[in-house]
Amino acid sequence: MRCRFVAGPILLVFALTASPRATQGLGAPFSGPLADLSAPAPAGATLPNLVVDRAGRVWLSWLGPREGGGHRFRLASFDAGRIGTAGAAWSQPITVAEGTTFMANWADFPSVFVARDGTIAAHWLEGNI
Repeated sequence: MRCRFVAGPILLVFALTASPRATQGLGAPFSGPLADLSAPAPAGATLPNLVVDRAGRVWLSWLGPREGGGHRFRLASFDAGRIGTAGAAWSQPITVAEGTTFMANWADFPSVFVARDGTIAAHWLEGNI
């Protein structure tokens, strides 16, 4: 899995390009560097989700295969301010939850939310199988 990050403010580009009036007064478009980063998710991982906290740290969550069956909901972070610097890397992934009863599809997938105080909340669906 590969992710592309822009080193700079995150904008809802699709919303800004929908209306010519929306871009008036914004100045020149962003022309900063782009960096290809290998995500820490293994082959077979699905349903990646990105969120950014107030400090600019990018959080990637995904659902990956679990040895012996089932799935593992995992999370890693990346300090976007360090893109292009020596030592810039994803954190060691942590397991949020794992089991054989995860339910996930295009609309219902595990994800995280980072609150203003840095608290991380996670949610996922499970079913009785």
